[in-house]
Amino acid sequence: MDSIFNRIKSFLYKTFRIILWTILGILVFTAAFAITKNETAVCFSCLLFAALPIFLLVKTKKKNKQVYNESVNSEKTSSKNYKRVEILDFLSNYTLLDLETTGLSADIDEIIEVSAIRVRNNQIVDTFSSLVRPSSFDIPAKIVELTGINANMLKKAPEKTEVLNVFINFIGDDVLVGYNTPFDLGFLDENILNPPDNNYVDILSLVKKILPKIPKKSLESVCEYFDIDNENAHRGLVDCERTKAVYECLKDTVEKNYGSVDTFVKAIRSGTPLGLSKSYYDVRPVSDFVPKNYDFDKTHPAFGMYFVFTGELEKMDRNTAMQKVVDLGGHLNSSVCKKTNYLVCGSIEGNRFVKGRKTSKREKAETMIAEGANIKILTEKKFYDIIYFNIKKKPRNCCFNSGLFFMKI
Repeated sequence: MDSIFNRIKSFLYKTFRIILWTILGILVFTAAFAITKNETAVCFSCLLFAALPIFLLVKTKKKNKQVYNESVNSEKTSSKNYKRVEILDFLSNYTLLDLETTGLSADIDEIIEVSAIRVRNNQIVDTFSSLVRPSSFDIPAKIVELTGINANMLKKAPEKTEVLNVFINFIGDDVLVGYNTPFDLGFLDENILNPPDNNYVDILSLVKKILPKIPKKSLESVCEYFDIDNENAHRGLVDCERTKAVYECLKDTVEKNYGSVDTFVKAIRSGTPLGLSKSYYDVRPVSDFVPKNYDFDKTHPAFGMYFVFTGELEKMDRNTAMQKVVDLGGHLNSSVCKKTNYLVCGSIEGNRFVKGRKTSKREKAETMIAEGANIKILTEKKFYDIIYFNIKKKPRNCCFNSGLFFMKI
């Protein structure tokens, strides 16, 4: 309760300071205007009265700082006093967490889903996931679209305190791993009286160190770079599994470039940059591609079709291939889903991010095909047959000359 009163006091002090600044501005403006009219007495009076708001502004600044510190430190310890430490390492035993929230501000927005996976020897041994009933069911439309979590689902969810108590027991003393972990921890700090002080690994921080040149560093973009399926993104357990896959791919990248994690840590601390091949950096997210013009041939077999790419094309870089698709009126997806019409499979030879003989996108496509999905898996050659369809199918008895059409006799 004291914390609430202190926050109210802080708000009132800020409001009072705004009023003082307004009065000060009016007095200064009046004094300046009086000088232009040679009203020396009025100018002197205004400056004399201005001394009072200046004095009060100095006093309230110190007082407001004191009240703010009291509000932050009451009931909870300030986040800078937590014992938790960020770890720069690749662990085999940890708990990976992910929260879905109604917004980005921990002091205003609410948790609507809590998920975690317990990892031992790099294998998932247990999971936890639960929706959380918020105080208000007015969920922003953008959040509903992004997560698929709506008010009706949350009305049946357990209370926040119940979920977080079980969650705290689940994570125990494990090191916490996540994508932008400080964001999740900030919401836990705001909603738990005695927040956990577990050490943590922030995968986003690792991405910035290991892949500094990639254009976008969201989880979706990094998954796309590593050829990890993005379907059902922004749901707790799915995001946990994708984040774990990214964590393992980053470790593979480090070992490939530095030989060991220890060498990588030393290189980072010494300021040595970690580089990947230029072709890797140049791959762009599917959302970046737009048609160069919208005069599509609606009879073309690529028009209106949804394409997903996996592996590395040999005769054409992926950026060029994806641009050709959208230029023909086709659509791009970063992951295989019900809309997918074609999965274009390039070579995976030498791809250190693929654990087996097939990428996760191809495995998923084959599973969906077995279940009745109308997805066609294309080799690189078959893909070229589709995108160059019009060129190959020109009538043999026709020619074009200066824009005029002639029939050969």
